[in-house]
Amino acid sequence: MNAKLKMKNLLTATMSLSAGLLMLPSMASAGTAPSVSIVKPKASTAGVMKIVVNAFDTNGIDRVKLYVDGVHIGGDLTAPYTFTWDSYSYAGRDVRIKALAVDKQGDKRSDQITISIPSSRSTNNASASASASASASASASPSVLVVPPKTSTAGVMDIVVKASDSDGIDRVKLYVDGLHIGGDLTAPYTFTWDSYSYAGRDVRIKALAIDNKGDKRSDEIVIAVPHSQSSNNRPLSNTKPSSVSSPSSLPTNGNAKMLFVSDFESGRIQGRFENRDGWSVFTGGLKDGIVVQNAVTRAGKYAAMHYLEKADWNGVNTTQGRNSKPRSQLVKSNQAVPFRFDTEYWLGVSTFIPNNWQVDSNVNNGDVLWEFHASGEVGPNVPPLSLSVHGNKLEIENHYGDVQKRIETRSLWEGNLEKGRWVDWVVHVNFSLGKGYIQVWKNGAKVADFSGGPTTFYNGKNVKRDPLYFAMGLYKPKYAKMASSTRSRTIYFDELRVAQGGANGKNMVNPGASR
Repeated sequence: MNAKLKMKNLLTATMSLSAGLLMLPSMASAGTAPSVSIVKPKASTAGVMKIVVNAFDTNGIDRVKLYVDGVHIGGDLTAPYTFTWDSYSYAGRDVRIKALAVDKQGDKRSDQITISIPSSRSTNNASASASASASASASASPSVLVVPPKTSTAGVMDIVVKASDSDGIDRVKLYVDGLHIGGDLTAPYTFTWDSYSYAGRDVRIKALAIDNKGDKRSDEIVIAVPHSQSSNNRPLSNTKPSSVSSPSSLPTNGNAKMLFVSDFESGRIQGRFENRDGWSVFTGGLKDGIVVQNAVTRAGKYAAMHYLEKADWNGVNTTQGRNSKPRSQLVKSNQAVPFRFDTEYWLGVSTFIPNNWQVDSNVNNGDVLWEFHASGEVGPNVPPLSLSVHGNKLEIENHYGDVQKRIETRSLWEGNLEKGRWVDWVVHVNFSLGKGYIQVWKNGAKVADFSGGPTTFYNGKNVKRDPLYFAMGLYKPKYAKMASSTRSRTIYFDELRVAQGGANGKNMVNPGASR
């Protein structure tokens, strides 16, 4: 009995163990780290090289990150996992290359190798070499490297790109998750990006460098944007108004009525008579002049980026005619939203001038950022009210009078140019040939206040006193013909609202108001 019982217990234990062993592979697959290996690069000289990483997991690979001596230099989301690295500054040293693979379930595994960088340097592909000249191939692509930004919190940050070529760099463009967010024509190539809406996500940052012969090369990194969001980098309210989809749904507040909303949350520029994000586009037919993007926003997901490049307007016969002046503007026609004489209006809009904005040393070659413009005027082509940049100053001007006699200029306010932050503007205006008024608030503080005199001009032609229209973006009328120390301009706009009516219109249009 005892022997049989012992044998039965032994068989039972053996079967249980066998069943457990049979289950081990499927149990292990759920939590198994991926396999990863670095293909050792061949380095005959110090310079730009490609590093290939092999990674596999039954659950799929989510991403691969690469580190050089502990510094994260980039990431790749799709196989083949390939990284471009410039070893020029590491010449004569041993360097640790580490690859970290993360699978779809979050399991991780790393591989690390040490490579010896030769003392000899390749001038053909050294991004840091100022002497990469005569020996470089005439058809060689430029070197380009995205410097990983430091991201302790989500918010506004600068992204620096290093690029060089023996033929010279023509431009560098930056993309976030495939969306073009800006270009820079002069070193240091620096871009302002607001990662606030990307908190808790991995984002692909790609830089495309183009040399003066048209050769191109790109570099791409993946950065993890922290969950924490910096309120310091978003100094103004992030609140959005309720959705507006049709004229009948435009809100009213007492005796004030909303006429137009453009927060770009439709994700595109719509037809000019649309009640939301509807504009006429004036870029001379040039590409990338105005882009709805999600990298730099005042609130919500989208804002408009306006880009103007001097070279595009030097003798270019654009679709709007050879005489078209350099501009990248959105225009709300006076048929869609008319600003009529002797009528009260409120307008709010947010502007963002990036940190890489170059001050034009020629103060006479100014940039108009937004303007209320007369229609079909005769005589001087000037707006009755505008905000413009001259050198390192912002200025609000009012033009009034009689075109047939004399146009007067009234300077309402002048202040310092602010870069790297959103600025909210609210305009309260009554355009009149008699007793009108203009009030302007900047980030909640009143900076301009005029009343009791003319605030627009009679053009001597339009007896019906045609309404004014509004335009915003970049308008640099003398860019093509006058000397300028700059090659390009970039600016962002968001949160445009127009209301007609009484004092409660201010809160309706104010980009910083809680709604």
